[in-house]
Amino acid sequence: MTWTGIRWKRKGSGGRLCDRALDVFPGQPSSVSELPFSRDTWRTITQSFRVHRTITRTILREVTYFSVLRHTPSDTKLPQISYTARMNAALPCDLALSTTYIPSTHTSYSVLYGVYPAQGDEIWARLFSALSSSPTHPLLVLGIFLELDRARLISHADSLADEFTLGADVLSSEETPWDPSTAKENLKMQRYLRVCLRSRTLADYMGTAKRQLSKVLAELDELELLWTTTPTAAAAAPVPAGDDEDYLNDKRRDSNDKGKEEEDDLIATGKQMKQRIRDIMDEYDDRMDECGRMAQNLSLAMQTGWNQIARQDSMTGARVAKVNTAIALETKRESAQMRSIAVLTMVYLPFSCVASVFSTSLFNWSPDEGEPVVSHYIWILMAIAAVLTVLTVLAWYLWTTREEKKGRKGKSGMGLGMRNDDDVADMA
Repeated sequence: MTWTGIRWKRKGSGGRLCDRALDVFPGQPSSVSELPFSRDTWRTITQSFRVHRTITRTILREVTYFSVLRHTPSDTKLPQISYTARMNAALPCDLALSTTYIPSTHTSYSVLYGVYPAQGDEIWARLFSALSSSPTHPLLVLGIFLELDRARLISHADSLADEFTLGADVLSSEETPWDPSTAKENLKMQRYLRVCLRSRTLADYMGTAKRQLSKVLAELDELELLWTTTPTAAAAAPVPAGDDEDYLNDKRRDSNDKGKEEEDDLIATGKQMKQRIRDIMDEYDDRMDECGRMAQNLSLAMQTGWNQIARQDSMTGARVAKVNTAIALETKRESAQMRSIAVLTMVYLPFSCVASVFSTSLFNWSPDEGEPVVSHYIWILMAIAAVLTVLTVLAWYLWTTREEKKGRKGKSGMGLGMRNDDDVADMA
């Protein structure tokens, strides 16, 4: 059902529901600022329902907002109070409202913008129930507007609380503890973090809505003061002199009593509205605390998880330290054995070398008469030994130099090239 052409009119109250414009793209709802009718129709609505131009600025804010403007139009010369309100556009199903109240006649005109069919049904049901009472409070439609905004915010808060509770097993599961090294666990944690960030954003939205409700409470107090201090139109009207003076006095008294009774009813309704607004503010406080606890619980759970991981790392480090200690002790024992072997080798190697040389035929320890003790081929032994020594030393030098070059190339390839002494001297 469309509500674009639906309006209500009752003594002291009138208004209209404006449909939400069609979606610009599929799945992308249109803004409240986009109206589903022509400019001429909009001009007619603003004139018929006395819409003040501040509604444009309020709608374009796209944040929760409530404004009050007291002014006297030049055409009617009657003091008026213009109210505008806006829901936060960051959440779906946002609305805007303009209400104009004329205190001297106790009449109010309201227009709701961006109404979806389901919202129109609920608004109309609430209006039908409220309009049956007498008189109609000028901020009645604003009260319905605030109830719709409350239902919208609380619904999102409940949804986030459910997501947070269902995702809490990411960190609280005893069978499968959180392991940040796995891609699956990281994906779960990212979803969990998004829920917490959305809860913080929603808490900010509720805080803004609560501040605007404080302004509504102040305006209800102002209206109550206005009704208690301003005389009714019948009481303020002069009584003409003449034979019918007593009759006019009685008529004025009756009208005054009736007006006073209506104002008392308005004040009583205003007090009920103030109590309801305080209840909504308390509910916002509770939900903001709940959103804050989500972030606190996540921080505590993550800290506990990281502490558990650090504990496991410490235990692993302790085991590695024990293994390293055992390896060091074994290496120490092997080093002691190698030193013993080296000492024995140094002790026995000279004797073995001398014994090997002396056991050759180069030495004749029992020579005959005229035979030398040392063979004249001893030089061959010395020459071969010298050549082998030189070749051994040369091979050792070439091998060690080659390994050092490989090490320097590997370090330079990793960006860790070492500067030699000449480079350091050039830099100095």
